[in-house]
Amino acid sequence: MLRLNEVNLEQLAEALGDHDHAGDWWLDFRSGAVSLGGEPLQGGLVIEPLGADELDYEIREFVVQVVDGDARALLESALTGRVAFQPFAERLHEFPLLEEDWSRVHTARMRRRALEWLAGHGLVAREAVLADQIALRALEWGAFQKAGELAALIRLLRGRELRAVVEIGTARGGTLYVWCRLADPDAVIVSVDLPGGRFGGVEDSEIPKLRSLAKRGQRLHLVRSNSHDPSTASEVAALIEGQRIDFLMIDGDHSLDGVRQDFELYSPLVRPGGLIAFHDILPHPSVPECEVELLWRELKQHHRHVEFLEPEDDRGWGQWGGIGVLFW
Repeated sequence: MLRLNEVNLEQLAEALGDHDHAGDWWLDFRSGAVSLGGEPLQGGLVIEPLGADELDYEIREFVVQVVDGDARALLESALTGRVAFQPFAERLHEFPLLEEDWSRVHTARMRRRALEWLAGHGLVAREAVLADQIALRALEWGAFQKAGELAALIRLLRGRELRAVVEIGTARGGTLYVWCRLADPDAVIVSVDLPGGRFGGVEDSEIPKLRSLAKRGQRLHLVRSNSHDPSTASEVAALIEGQRIDFLMIDGDHSLDGVRQDFELYSPLVRPGGLIAFHDILPHPSVPECEVELLWRELKQHHRHVEFLEPEDDRGWGQWGGIGVLFW
């Protein structure tokens, strides 16, 4: 079997989506190298592209979820008969934010399909890629995370008892997908978000989709209020029904005062041995209002901790992200 870091997932994802080149893509299952064209490789496996109907379905699924009615109608006008990608892409280009959303969703989905392809051909163990698949699915749901950092956190959480999970900062529900996936079958999961908040804010139209994330038997509560209000912390304490929090994710207000208030209000609800995670612990030179690293630098001096960092992934706009976890 291959080690996952031996395979260029971006190249494999490109090969799976390539319907334009006449030659075949190959994967050398001894080295993990992906190449296009040339003679059949000894010890190689041809990479058949996914069916065009899968892209067709993906585009239609994306368009139907567009909230803006005018934008959705224009995009739907490009979906006559079997979808041709070029007309869709040309229409999408008129809406830069939707174009960015599509790129994020499509890239994450193709990388997840690449992982499934590797596991399906017995080239990597399914267990070895499960955390990465969950992380990429979270990105499809809208998580503003680096897949590698989130996958590392998922590996830490898997196998732990998660009967009470609290998240500060719902945003689009991408990480909420992860917590519901990992939490115990009868877990209580609470996600707090301020509508219209400075650092996000879940839209009313997203609520039914978010509620669908909970597995049967789980109790999911979406608290739509200011996490800094002590009455919100009291509400969260009541919702977890006298339990202590097993895992607390703080990813709401990124100002120093804001993240400190969230920590001071909710950390007393965490059980001894529980985990408290913070997102965006790396310095953000291009986003100076993000000050989470200042609190993180202070806290990690006094607690056992672990950091999951991919500073080289800057997306072209500068350093960002980073997940820090305190062992409480």
